[in-house]
Order: sequence, then structure tokens, then C-alpha cells
Amino acid sequence: MGRTVLDHALARVAAVRAEISRINSPDVAPPSRLGLELIDVVFRDLHTTLTEDVDSGNDPDSVKAVAEDTLQALDQYLPLIGFMLRSTNVRNAFELHGPLVRMARHLFGPQTNVVLSSEWEFSPFIYRPIVELPDFVLIGLPASESGNGLIVPLAGHELGHAVYERREIRAQIEDPVATALVAAIEKRWDEYTQVFPELDKTDLSGPAGRQTWEPFFERAVDQCEESFCDFLGLRLFSESYLHAFAYLLAPCLRLRSPSYPSMMVRVANLVSASGSFGVPVPSAFENEFRDSREDFSPPEKLFCSLADEAVATVVPLLVDQVKTLATEFAIPERDEADIQAALGDFEQVIPARNASSLATIANAGWMAYHDASLWNAYPDVVKRRGEVLNDLVLKSAEIFEIRERLRKAALDA
Repeated sequence: MGRTVLDHALARVAAVRAEISRINSPDVAPPSRLGLELIDVVFRDLHTTLTEDVDSGNDPDSVKAVAEDTLQALDQYLPLIGFMLRSTNVRNAFELHGPLVRMARHLFGPQTNVVLSSEWEFSPFIYRPIVELPDFVLIGLPASESGNGLIVPLAGHELGHAVYERREIRAQIEDPVATALVAAIEKRWDEYTQVFPELDKTDLSGPAGRQTWEPFFERAVDQCEESFCDFLGLRLFSESYLHAFAYLLAPCLRLRSPSYPSMMVRVANLVSASGSFGVPVPSAFENEFRDSREDFSPPEKLFCSLADEAVATVVPLLVDQVKTLATEFAIPERDEADIQAALGDFEQVIPARNASSLATIANAGWMAYHDASLWNAYPDVVKRRGEVLNDLVLKSAEIFEIRERLRKAALDA
């Protein structure tokens, strides 16, 4: 039995290494190639363990433990290998990669690698930090929209998750969230004791009380992280973040996730943060949304509403943290003149020639998108309006990246 388990494990490792070798051709972008090479190291080490450290004479449980490690590695890394492969697909907007790398390195340092890929999930997402892939930021965009340059502001939300993790924002908000949650429970003590009748109010802040509210404390912290990421995306991309957010998520998904604020609260928070950041809110923005249905049991509904109350107390702190980080990172302020200049180029059906940032391009792109009279003087262009606008946005991002590289080369010369 031991040899059979080892044979299976070795075959699995060999298969995945062969797949990595097949994928990792010279055509693959350097960040993805490096990522694949680092993942291959994991399986190379597993192969060494399977061939040199164990054999059929070992204790069967030890053999099974090593074989189990190969299954765990496959479960963890096969999705990442697929992610790297999809990053090479032509459906991706490769023109956005350089500017997003530049933005990420501005936030995290010059060693940062960014892999932008299409995903068969509708919501954009980011992989959590992976020990074997240090300094990597892996952003997945919906496959159906991964070539759409106008949704690039949503990558700002995903970069927010990396900032939240690396700057240890959770550690800064845990105490305020716990304090706010306890205060919310105290205000609704009669309802709470119907669920936990044996709990004494004096024990609410202690271990016995915390045991009752720890699960929805985690939900509140998750909501705070998502709110922080919304605010950072908004600060990075200004109103284009609001446009992209509405494009992808309005009016709402059918069922609410307790790890996110309700849609209307999330939208209201974005509007409030826009005022703090000096970002203009699109007309009737809030009217595009409605709340998802809450498919919760009565106790879950109570717990979720308590978490919501705690998050509402902490939201101003999150906005202030983003303001502080924006100053520290020297994130450019929204530049109206720059946006109008880029929009003027789009109106002439040419890429933005002198845009100073990816945010400027995205903001001008959304202004053009919402201009119903755009290109009425060019009937042939109007027929392909969406395609032409997307091409202009992507080409503008490419021009911006070339200009930045030339500027850096001149400074380094």
C-alpha cells in the first residue's frame, strides 16, 4: 500500500511540474514566469522528499503524511497555475499592466510584481499573500470584462486588500470594532439576552461575553476591510471608481453577504467618502442601487445588524486612515484640467496624449461613455462606439506608460 501511495504522489507531482514547464514559455510575461518558477520550486522540493526521504519501508502513516502534502500543495497551487496561464490570454487588457504595476510599486515598493488575469468569477478579487510568492499582487477580473479598460478602477479596490494586509490595518481597527460592537449589544440588550439568556451584562466585554459575539465580530472586521478597500479605490481613481462600481454591481446581487455592508450602506459610505476626498459624485448615483435580500434567521439578522452598527461607528476612522495613507504615498489629487484635456482628445477620436495618470484616463473615459452625443459627427465611429472608446482608453494607458518610462530614462541618464 505504501508504494502505491508514493507512486500516486510522484505521478501527481510529475504531472503538475510538466504542466508548469509547458505553460512557462518565453511568451509568458516576466511576472507570471517568475511566479510559475517559484511554484515549481514547491513541487521540486516535494519530489525530492518523495524520492529521497521516504520509501516503501517507512512507517505507513509517515508515507501517507508526505503524500497528503502533495494533495495540499495541488489544492493550493493549481488555481494559481491556472491564474498565471489565464494572464497570457488575449482577452486581457495588456495595456493596463504597466500602469497598474507602476501604481502597485508606488504603494508597495519597486520589488512588487503584478499579475493581472481573467477569472471565471464575476466579482474582481485578489489572492491573499502567499509565502512562496513574496512581493506578488495577483488581481483577477471577470473574464467577460477583463478586456474592458473602463473597469480598471476596480483594481484599486483589490490593491486596497494588499494595503490592508501589508499595513496591518486590521490590528488598528480591532479594538474600535470590539468597543463599538459591545456598545451596540448593550443598546439592544433585551434582544440579545433572548439569544443568550445566561449571559450577564457585566460579562459582555470579558471572555464569556466575547465568545457569544466573536463570530459576528469577524463579520464586522470583514466589512471594515471591504469598506477600506472601497475608500482606497475611490481615492486612487476618483469618480471613475464610482462609475465602474455601478457598472459592475448595480443594482445589487440577489442575496447579501454578511461579510460586506449592505449595498445601500456601501453606496452611502462611498458618497460620504467622496465628500471627504473632494470627489464629484455622478448624478443619481445612489438611485442606481437597491439592497440585496437578507436570507437570515432571526438570530443571524440580529447579529448582522449589530455588526452593521459597529461598522458604521468605525467607517470615519477608515476614511481617515485612507487620507493618511494617501498623503504618505503621495497619491495624486484629482486633476480636472488634466481630465478635460484627455476628454478633449477622446472627442477627437484620438488617445489621450498627455494624461498624467491612469486615473485621469479612466475619468475621461467614463465622461465620454456617458456623453450621449459623443461622435455624432462621425456616424461610422458611432456604430462601434463602445469598441472605439475602449480602444482609446487602452491606447491612452499604453501611451501614458511609454511616456513615464521615457521620463524615468531621462532622469536616470
